[in-house]
Amino acid sequence: MTQIIGAICGRGSTGIAVSDRMVSTMVHAYEPPMMKVKQVGSRAVVLVAGNPLVIEEVIAPVFDAVDSEESAGRNVPASEIGAKLSWSYSCARTRRIEEDVLARHAGVQNMLEWHEKQSNLDGGLVTWVNSLISQYRLGMSLVLVGISDHRAHVYAVSDDSRLDCYDAIGYQCDGIGSMHAHTTLARHGYHPGMDLRDAIYAVFEAKKSAEMAPGVGTATDILILANRGIERLKPSAIDALEHVFRKRLRRARGKGLSHDLGSMELETDSWVGWLDGTGSAGGEKVKE
Repeated sequence: MTQIIGAICGRGSTGIAVSDRMVSTMVHAYEPPMMKVKQVGSRAVVLVAGNPLVIEEVIAPVFDAVDSEESAGRNVPASEIGAKLSWSYSCARTRRIEEDVLARHAGVQNMLEWHEKQSNLDGGLVTWVNSLISQYRLGMSLVLVGISDHRAHVYAVSDDSRLDCYDAIGYQCDGIGSMHAHTTLARHGYHPGMDLRDAIYAVFEAKKSAEMAPGVGTATDILILANRGIERLKPSAIDALEHVFRKRLRRARGKGLSHDLGSMELETDSWVGWLDGTGSAGGEKVKE
Protein backbone atom coordinates (compact mmCIF):
# COMPACT_ATOMS: atom_id res chain seq x y z
CA MET A 1 0.00 0.00 0.00
CA THR A 2 1.63 3.20 -1.13
CA GLN A 3 1.61 5.97 -3.71
CA ILE A 4 4.38 6.85 -6.15
CA ILE A 5 4.49 9.42 -8.96
CA GLY A 6 7.11 10.07 -11.62
CA ALA A 7 6.79 13.19 -13.76
CA ILE A 8 8.55 15.34 -16.35
CA CYS A 9 8.47 19.14 -16.52
CA GLY A 10 10.48 22.14 -17.74
CA ARG A 11 9.90 21.29 -21.40
CA GLY A 12 11.25 17.82 -20.80
CA SER A 13 14.45 18.85 -19.03
CA THR A 14 13.52 18.04 -15.42
CA GLY A 15 12.19 14.98 -13.64
CA ILE A 16 10.17 14.76 -10.43
CA ALA A 17 9.85 11.75 -8.14
CA VAL A 18 7.18 11.66 -5.43
CA SER A 19 6.46 9.01 -2.82
CA ASP A 20 4.85 8.46 0.54
CA ARG A 21 6.56 6.35 3.23
CA MET A 22 3.87 3.82 4.07
CA VAL A 23 4.96 0.23 4.66
CA SER A 24 2.22 -2.39 4.95
CA THR A 25 2.55 -5.97 6.15
CA MET A 26 0.08 -8.73 6.97
CA VAL A 27 -0.34 -7.42 10.52
CA HIS A 28 0.25 -3.67 10.46
CA ALA A 29 1.01 -0.52 8.47
CA TYR A 30 3.34 2.26 9.51
CA GLU A 31 5.47 5.13 8.16
CA PRO A 32 9.15 4.72 9.04
CA PRO A 33 11.51 7.74 8.91
CA MET A 34 13.07 6.63 5.63
CA MET A 35 12.44 7.34 1.98
CA LYS A 36 10.98 4.79 -0.43
CA VAL A 37 12.98 6.28 -3.28
CA LYS A 38 16.17 4.48 -4.31
CA GLN A 39 18.92 6.17 -6.32
CA VAL A 40 20.34 4.10 -9.17
CA GLY A 41 23.37 5.56 -10.86
CA SER A 42 24.14 9.25 -10.73
CA ARG A 43 21.00 10.61 -12.42
CA ALA A 44 18.12 8.19 -11.85
CA VAL A 45 15.85 7.05 -9.04
CA VAL A 46 13.47 4.13 -8.62
CA LEU A 47 10.14 4.41 -6.80
CA VAL A 48 8.64 1.20 -5.46
CA ALA A 49 4.98 0.35 -4.79
CA GLY A 50 3.73 -2.93 -3.42
CA ASN A 51 5.30 -6.01 -1.86
CA PRO A 52 8.29 -4.92 0.29
CA LEU A 53 9.58 -8.50 0.55
CA VAL A 54 10.86 -8.65 -3.04
CA ILE A 55 12.23 -5.11 -3.46
CA GLU A 56 15.90 -5.90 -2.88
CA GLU A 57 15.69 -9.10 -4.91
CA VAL A 58 14.64 -7.07 -7.95
CA ILE A 59 16.57 -3.82 -7.67
CA ALA A 60 19.87 -4.83 -6.00
CA PRO A 61 21.30 -6.57 -9.12
CA VAL A 62 20.42 -3.53 -11.23
CA PHE A 63 22.06 -1.12 -8.78
CA ASP A 64 25.24 -3.20 -8.77
CA ALA A 65 25.35 -3.41 -12.56
CA VAL A 66 24.79 0.33 -13.07
CA ASP A 67 27.30 1.29 -10.37
CA SER A 68 29.89 -0.97 -12.00
CA GLU A 69 29.38 0.58 -15.43
CA GLU A 70 29.44 4.13 -14.12
CA SER A 71 32.60 3.37 -12.14
CA ALA A 72 34.15 2.42 -15.47
CA GLY A 73 33.25 5.85 -16.84
CA ARG A 74 30.05 5.04 -18.74
CA ASN A 75 26.83 6.96 -18.22
CA VAL A 76 24.00 4.43 -18.32
CA PRO A 77 20.91 5.93 -20.03
CA ALA A 78 17.53 5.74 -18.33
CA SER A 79 16.15 3.50 -21.06
CA GLU A 80 18.86 0.91 -20.35
CA ILE A 81 18.28 1.10 -16.60
CA GLY A 82 14.59 0.51 -17.26
CA ALA A 83 15.39 -2.53 -19.40
CA LYS A 84 17.63 -3.91 -16.64
CA LEU A 85 14.85 -3.43 -14.08
CA SER A 86 12.36 -5.20 -16.33
CA TRP A 87 14.73 -8.13 -16.85
CA SER A 88 15.54 -8.39 -13.14
CA TYR A 89 11.84 -8.27 -12.33
CA SER A 90 11.15 -11.07 -14.81
CA CYS A 91 13.96 -13.19 -13.34
CA ALA A 92 12.67 -12.67 -9.79
CA ARG A 93 9.17 -13.62 -10.90
CA THR A 94 10.48 -16.79 -12.54
CA ARG A 95 12.39 -17.77 -9.39
CA ARG A 96 9.29 -17.29 -7.27
CA ILE A 97 7.19 -19.32 -9.71
CA GLU A 98 9.69 -22.16 -9.53
CA GLU A 99 9.59 -22.10 -5.72
CA ASP A 100 5.92 -21.39 -5.08
CA VAL A 101 4.25 -23.16 -8.02
CA LEU A 102 6.42 -25.72 -9.79
CA ALA A 103 8.20 -27.28 -6.81
CA ARG A 104 5.06 -27.27 -4.69
CA HIS A 105 2.42 -28.41 -7.17
CA ALA A 106 4.26 -30.17 -10.00
CA GLY A 107 7.30 -31.64 -8.33
CA VAL A 108 9.78 -30.03 -10.73
CA GLN A 109 12.60 -27.62 -9.92
CA ASN A 110 12.66 -25.08 -12.73
CA MET A 111 10.89 -23.82 -15.85
CA LEU A 112 13.11 -25.81 -18.22
CA GLU A 113 12.24 -29.07 -16.48
CA TRP A 114 8.58 -28.11 -16.48
CA HIS A 115 8.53 -27.55 -20.25
CA GLU A 116 10.34 -30.83 -20.85
CA LYS A 117 8.00 -32.93 -18.70
CA GLN A 118 4.61 -31.42 -19.58
CA SER A 119 3.86 -33.98 -22.29
CA ASN A 120 4.18 -36.83 -19.78
CA LEU A 121 1.98 -35.31 -17.10
CA ASP A 122 -1.78 -35.34 -16.58
CA GLY A 123 -3.48 -32.83 -18.86
CA GLY A 124 -5.60 -31.39 -16.08
CA LEU A 125 -2.54 -30.82 -13.89
CA VAL A 126 -0.69 -29.13 -16.75
CA THR A 127 -3.59 -26.80 -17.46
CA TRP A 128 -3.98 -25.90 -13.79
CA VAL A 129 -0.27 -25.26 -13.21
CA ASN A 130 0.04 -23.18 -16.39
CA SER A 131 -2.90 -21.13 -15.15
CA LEU A 132 -1.11 -20.54 -11.84
CA ILE A 133 2.01 -19.49 -13.73
CA SER A 134 0.18 -17.02 -15.98
CA GLN A 135 -1.60 -15.46 -13.00
CA TYR A 136 1.44 -15.29 -10.72
CA ARG A 137 2.35 -11.77 -9.63
CA LEU A 138 5.05 -10.37 -7.37
CA GLY A 139 2.65 -7.64 -6.23
CA MET A 140 5.15 -4.86 -6.90
CA SER A 141 5.43 -2.03 -9.42
CA LEU A 142 8.37 0.23 -10.22
CA VAL A 143 8.56 3.77 -11.58
CA LEU A 144 11.92 4.99 -12.86
CA VAL A 145 12.73 8.69 -13.27
CA GLY A 146 16.04 9.49 -14.92
CA ILE A 147 18.06 12.03 -16.88
CA SER A 148 19.77 11.09 -20.15
CA ASP A 149 21.32 13.53 -22.64
CA HIS A 150 19.84 16.52 -20.83
CA ARG A 151 16.31 15.06 -21.06
CA ALA A 152 14.09 13.62 -18.33
CA HIS A 153 12.43 10.24 -18.77
CA VAL A 154 9.78 8.25 -16.92
CA TYR A 155 9.52 4.46 -17.23
CA ALA A 156 7.37 1.97 -15.36
CA VAL A 157 7.73 -1.76 -14.80
CA SER A 158 4.31 -3.31 -14.19
CA ASP A 159 3.43 -6.47 -12.31
CA ASP A 160 3.93 -8.62 -15.41
CA SER A 161 7.51 -7.24 -15.79
CA ARG A 162 6.57 -5.16 -18.86
CA LEU A 163 8.49 -1.91 -19.38
CA ASP A 164 6.58 1.16 -20.61
CA CYS A 165 7.80 4.69 -21.35
CA TYR A 166 5.62 7.64 -20.27
CA ASP A 167 7.65 10.50 -21.75
CA ALA A 168 4.88 11.54 -24.14
CA ILE A 169 2.26 11.74 -21.36
CA GLY A 170 4.67 13.34 -18.92
CA TYR A 171 3.84 11.33 -15.80
CA GLN A 172 2.97 7.95 -14.35
CA CYS A 173 1.26 7.12 -11.05
CA ASP A 174 1.25 3.78 -9.30
CA GLY A 175 -0.06 2.53 -5.99
CA ILE A 176 -3.42 2.13 -4.32
CA GLY A 177 -4.33 5.81 -4.68
CA SER A 178 -3.45 6.09 -8.36
CA MET A 179 -7.01 6.72 -9.53
CA HIS A 180 -7.17 9.84 -7.34
CA ALA A 181 -3.69 10.97 -8.42
CA HIS A 182 -4.40 10.50 -12.14
CA THR A 183 -7.64 12.46 -11.83
CA THR A 184 -5.89 15.36 -10.10
CA LEU A 185 -3.11 15.56 -12.70
CA ALA A 186 -5.67 15.40 -15.50
CA ARG A 187 -7.59 18.24 -13.87
CA HIS A 188 -4.38 20.29 -13.83
CA GLY A 189 -3.86 19.49 -17.51
CA TYR A 190 -0.44 18.15 -16.67
CA HIS A 191 2.09 18.02 -19.51
CA PRO A 192 5.90 17.84 -19.85
CA GLY A 193 6.12 21.51 -20.75
CA MET A 194 4.90 22.80 -17.37
CA ASP A 195 7.33 24.95 -15.44
CA LEU A 196 8.91 23.48 -12.32
CA ARG A 197 6.90 25.32 -9.65
CA ASP A 198 3.53 24.53 -11.25
CA ALA A 199 4.56 20.93 -11.82
CA ILE A 200 5.78 20.47 -8.25
CA TYR A 201 2.48 21.71 -6.86
CA ALA A 202 0.45 19.58 -9.29
CA VAL A 203 2.21 16.35 -8.34
CA PHE A 204 2.04 17.28 -4.65
CA GLU A 205 -1.71 17.81 -4.89
CA ALA A 206 -1.99 14.52 -6.78
CA LYS A 207 -0.25 12.76 -3.91
CA LYS A 208 -2.50 14.50 -1.35
CA SER A 209 -5.54 13.38 -3.34
CA ALA A 210 -4.19 9.82 -3.31
CA GLU A 211 -4.31 9.92 0.49
CA MET A 212 -8.06 9.43 0.19
CA ALA A 213 -7.28 5.78 -0.57
CA PRO A 214 -6.65 3.47 2.41
CA GLY A 215 -2.99 2.65 2.86
CA VAL A 216 -1.43 5.84 1.47
CA GLY A 217 0.80 7.58 4.00
CA THR A 218 0.66 11.26 4.87
CA ALA A 219 4.42 11.87 4.69
CA THR A 220 5.64 13.10 1.30
CA ASP A 221 9.11 12.98 -0.26
CA ILE A 222 9.87 14.86 -3.47
CA LEU A 223 13.06 14.65 -5.51
CA ILE A 224 14.00 16.89 -8.45
CA LEU A 225 16.24 15.44 -11.17
CA ALA A 226 18.10 17.59 -13.67
CA ASN A 227 21.36 17.46 -15.58
CA ARG A 228 23.14 18.97 -12.58
CA GLY A 229 22.12 16.06 -10.37
CA ILE A 230 19.44 15.00 -7.90
CA GLU A 231 18.04 17.31 -5.23
CA ARG A 232 15.56 16.68 -2.44
CA LEU A 233 12.84 19.16 -1.59
CA LYS A 234 13.42 20.39 1.96
CA PRO A 235 10.81 19.78 4.70
CA SER A 236 10.18 23.54 4.77
CA ALA A 237 9.24 23.45 1.08
CA ILE A 238 6.91 20.47 1.69
CA ASP A 239 5.28 22.48 4.49
CA ALA A 240 4.84 25.42 2.11
CA LEU A 241 3.17 23.17 -0.45
CA GLU A 242 0.91 21.79 2.29
CA HIS A 243 -0.06 25.35 3.25
CA VAL A 244 -0.99 26.19 -0.36
CA PHE A 245 -2.95 22.95 -0.66
CA ARG A 246 -4.94 23.66 2.54
CA LYS A 247 -5.54 27.25 1.45
CA ARG A 248 -6.93 26.17 -1.92
CA LEU A 249 -9.05 23.50 -0.21
CA ARG A 250 -10.53 26.02 2.23
CA ARG A 251 -11.25 28.46 -0.59
CA ALA A 252 -13.01 25.76 -2.60
CA ARG A 253 -15.15 24.78 0.38
CA GLY A 254 -15.56 28.23 1.85
CA LYS A 255 -18.81 29.46 0.34
CA GLY A 256 -20.23 26.01 -0.13
CA LEU A 257 -22.26 24.33 -2.83
CA SER A 258 -25.44 26.25 -1.99
CA HIS A 259 -23.68 29.53 -2.76
CA ASP A 260 -22.48 28.23 -6.12
CA LEU A 261 -25.94 26.98 -7.05
CA GLY A 262 -27.42 30.37 -6.16
CA SER A 263 -31.03 30.81 -7.31
CA MET A 264 -30.87 28.11 -9.97
CA GLU A 265 -34.25 26.45 -10.45
CA LEU A 266 -34.67 22.76 -11.24
CA GLU A 267 -37.39 22.16 -13.82
CA THR A 268 -38.94 18.77 -14.41
CA ASP A 269 -41.58 17.18 -16.64
CA SER A 270 -44.41 15.16 -15.16
CA TRP A 271 -44.04 11.45 -15.92
CA VAL A 272 -47.56 10.39 -15.03
CA GLY A 273 -48.09 9.23 -18.61
CA TRP A 274 -45.43 6.59 -18.27
CA LEU A 275 -46.91 5.36 -15.07
CA ASP A 276 -50.42 4.87 -16.46
CA GLY A 277 -49.12 3.00 -19.52
CA THR A 278 -50.06 5.57 -22.19
CA GLY A 279 -46.45 5.82 -23.40
CA SER A 280 -46.27 9.60 -23.17
CA ALA A 281 -45.18 11.99 -20.47
CA GLY A 282 -48.36 13.82 -19.72
CA GLY A 283 -48.94 16.80 -17.51
CA GLU A 284 -47.54 20.31 -17.46
CA LYS A 285 -44.00 21.37 -16.72
CA VAL A 286 -43.64 22.02 -13.02
CA LYS A 287 -41.06 23.77 -10.94
CA GLU A 288 -39.50 22.31 -7.82
